[in-house]
Amino acid sequence: MENRRSSRVPKKVNRKYSVDGNAVRKTNAVPSRREEEWKKEREERRRRRARRNAARRNREKSMFMSATYVAFLSICIALGTIFTTMYILEQVKINSNKAKTSQLSSQLNELKVENDEKVKEIDSAVDLDHIKDVAMNQLGMKYARKDQVVYYSVESSNYMNQYNSIPEK
Repeated sequence: MENRRSSRVPKKVNRKYSVDGNAVRKTNAVPSRREEEWKKEREERRRRRARRNAARRNREKSMFMSATYVAFLSICIALGTIFTTMYILEQVKINSNKAKTSQLSSQLNELKVENDEKVKEIDSAVDLDHIKDVAMNQLGMKYARKDQVVYYSVESSNYMNQYNSIPEK
């Protein structure tokens, strides 16, 4: 009995096509190329319209400036102008100071050269041997003896004030 039932059950059929049944098929199941183009054009027009509206709203927003915003911008511009002017003035001062510094350094170098020349002139004009000869022979001066030399200690400065006369021994 089982064999009969199994023979009545239809075997699985590999069907490649489906059947819609008794309903009428749609003639335009796949949209035509023209409809796709129209849809794309409609979508593109919608996007353009949205962009135009957004641009118009942005222009309207940018054209509107409240009094506080204008005051804020004016203050910012004034501060920027002041700081820029101060910066330029400082740059001018720095440049003039550089010029003065170079001028003064050249003057210093000239004065050093003059000073060195004067020192050489004085050194060449003074003959220490002649001074020693005149002091010892004509004026009768002699070198100091050890008992004539008095040493003093000086604390924290490089000079000493003399309040009394130096004692003679």
